[in-house]
Amino acid sequence: MTARRIAALSLALALAALLPAAGTAHAAPPAPAAPPAPSAPAEPVATGPATRTVTTAAGDQVVIDRRAGGSPQVTVAPRAGHKTSFATVVGDDTITVTALDDRSHPTRLGLDGRVKAAEPQPRALAADDPDIVDLTIPTTDRDGNPGTLFGAFILITNTETHQGFYPPVDADGVARVQVPAGTYEVSGIVTTGTAWSSGFMQVVRLEAGAREVPFDARRTTPVEITNDQPDAVLSQAVAQLVWQSGGLGSGLFLRGDAHTRMSVQTVSGPDLAYNLSTVWEQGENVFRDHTYTVGSVPADPGLRTRKADLARILTDVRSQGVAANGWLRWSATTPGMGPITPEPMGVTRAVPDTFTVYLRPDKNISWHTEVWLYGTDPYDSPTRIYRGPRTYRPGPQVDIMNAAVLGHTPDQQTPSTRTGDAVHVDSGCPFTGALDDCGMDGTLGGTLALSKGDTVLAEKQIPDGWSWYWLDATLPPEDAAYTLRESLTRKSAQATLATKTESAWTFRSSHTAEARKLPLLSVAFLPAPLNAHNSAPKGRPTAIPYWVRRGTPDAAPTSIAIEASFDDGATWKRVPVSGTPSVGTVTVTPPAGAEFVSLRVTAADTAGNGVVQTVTRAYHVG
Repeated sequence: MTARRIAALSLALALAALLPAAGTAHAAPPAPAAPPAPSAPAEPVATGPATRTVTTAAGDQVVIDRRAGGSPQVTVAPRAGHKTSFATVVGDDTITVTALDDRSHPTRLGLDGRVKAAEPQPRALAADDPDIVDLTIPTTDRDGNPGTLFGAFILITNTETHQGFYPPVDADGVARVQVPAGTYEVSGIVTTGTAWSSGFMQVVRLEAGAREVPFDARRTTPVEITNDQPDAVLSQAVAQLVWQSGGLGSGLFLRGDAHTRMSVQTVSGPDLAYNLSTVWEQGENVFRDHTYTVGSVPADPGLRTRKADLARILTDVRSQGVAANGWLRWSATTPGMGPITPEPMGVTRAVPDTFTVYLRPDKNISWHTEVWLYGTDPYDSPTRIYRGPRTYRPGPQVDIMNAAVLGHTPDQQTPSTRTGDAVHVDSGCPFTGALDDCGMDGTLGGTLALSKGDTVLAEKQIPDGWSWYWLDATLPPEDAAYTLRESLTRKSAQATLATKTESAWTFRSSHTAEARKLPLLSVAFLPAPLNAHNSAPKGRPTAIPYWVRRGTPDAAPTSIAIEASFDDGATWKRVPVSGTPSVGTVTVTPPAGAEFVSLRVTAADTAGNGVVQTVTRAYHVG
């Protein structure tokens, strides 16, 4: 899901750490500011010799070359199969390495930014190397002044090796770097005070010798952004230039708002794409618009929002039993973005809340929606709900987010699988609603175990605070029955529902020639009517539609039994089912004094797979 999307090399993540301190126009937009990228500076390491190689904890090679004098050259070579890190020089004797957002390796999430012991190694680029390119990049802002150290940022990426270079600009606004001859994606940002943010991206072939690739912000095209609603206020705008090839890529982000304008270099190329996202606020209404082109940055890179062109989404964001603050964000994925992670943009609201969101209806724009629930600080949000991707049709529609019942549904995008005799169990979405919200929570704790009969084959303790977890095991090749048991508790201050969930999946499995999804059943509930706090009326029956999500397409559900508890699972009462084993309705009438309804369901299919799922405090009463 969104939480684990793989991000490519992104200059913007590096800039996000530098710009606020520099006081430039690219400080985070007005509240709420986007949380910092999941990266962490490493411990400083003395460089010592003129040329030295440092290996980061993620396995990246960082080379610091001081032989040319002046500012050192810093080259980052990513570990094979991964995106690069960002490295910069601090003072004369130390470097700091920051892992960018590459969720394909845990140490690259900022969980371990330490640098391993440095070992000096000879650099391949000797002074007389015939393949050296002496590259200079003069930068000029829109007022004709040279770029500055904190106002001009350059990134150079070899399109074949994906080796990254980050040359700083000097006092004359010129970035200088030596690189091997080859084809490079050259991108950067130049700011003009706090008024303008100008970006460029191009792919160039660099032959040996002296080469110059200038960037003059005066030659960029302004990004014109308008809205036909006169009282709408632009709160955020992001222009994204993307280069991607061979499954890897880089993304450059320009940020603007009502006070900072953007401009871009209009270029074309088969591996280029351009995206422009805006957020407008009009009272309670939100306009989240998006446009894109593939193969070029268009001659007109702007976006003119017209209310009549957009889908009108009545958005009902419910609470999980208690009022909270909510950070609502939307991101769009489009063709040509490759592995680049789209940037979520949005607004803050008190939750529960109902408001209207206007989104661009386009079959090629897939929208992802996020709700982060928090108390006072959006950066400290343990409870997060994700939805998407979805496309929207023109006209009015309704979106209900965060609706009970929230139970564990095996993730269809990152399913648990068996490959040969190796089994990988993914946490999926521990708190998934019937409307396919994927709920994650940073206050989770519990256990996950895989058994064959009475023998536990693998077990994992899930420490408090983990929202993503997994289990790996090796199984015998012959066909056998297995049980996967999971028990989770959460202690979020923003949720009084689904405080404990338990699941026991039974399934058969044998050796596979290729990766095959484990046949894990699940059951979805959508009680109605519930109010904005996911609460049912006291003393009245509540109709609860249910449907079974199959573990495998060719195994139909054969049986289902549902029980309710009104004392947090101390006692259970069977409730009658109206429907089939696949879909139907149960009606629950809580007794006087009941505050919560807990649900337990037992289901099976024609292949012999089964599940028993329990949600403590599935919804509130009163």
